[in-house]
Amino acid sequence: MSSDPLKDWDNVRPRRPLVPKRDDADRRFWLGVTLAGIGALIFPWYAYWVDSFLAERGLKAAMEDMQRQSQTESQQMADRLAAAQAQSQADAARMRAQSEVYAQNNRIALVRVLGASSGEPPIVQVQLGNAGIEEARDTICRQAPYWLRHGVSGMTLRVQRARGSEPALDAGVVRCP
Repeated sequence: MSSDPLKDWDNVRPRRPLVPKRDDADRRFWLGVTLAGIGALIFPWYAYWVDSFLAERGLKAAMEDMQRQSQTESQQMADRLAAAQAQSQADAARMRAQSEVYAQNNRIALVRVLGASSGEPPIVQVQLGNAGIEEARDTICRQAPYWLRHGVSGMTLRVQRARGSEPALDAGVVRCP
């Protein structure tokens, strides 16, 4: 370098003037139109993607809700069915018991003492029908005093089954309470 600063002007570049750049309105306009066009072209695919994603998520949530509700309802239905079956079995058992009691009462109601003879033990002729001697004991003990003309409390009675015009058959022994 030389000592004289005025001689070394070869490397100096002139400064640009401080004039504002020209207005690129056309360029910005077309850039805006291009971006709007690209947005308009891309938006339908983006909207479709968002809608399909939201629809899928909504359907999954709805399906899980329906599954949960279905399981809850099926469990409730199973519980109600089990309760109904238990109730039905209890009702059937109660009806069987009532039917048996009714049938037994009907059999006992048909028991009639037809005659008696005193002796040791006294003999009582009874029309038993389908009743057994043990289930007819109270009825026999209640009707026998009429025929024997004395109380039978604490006595043992020999019971014969009456068969109409045929001879009576020995049915067993009854101890009156």
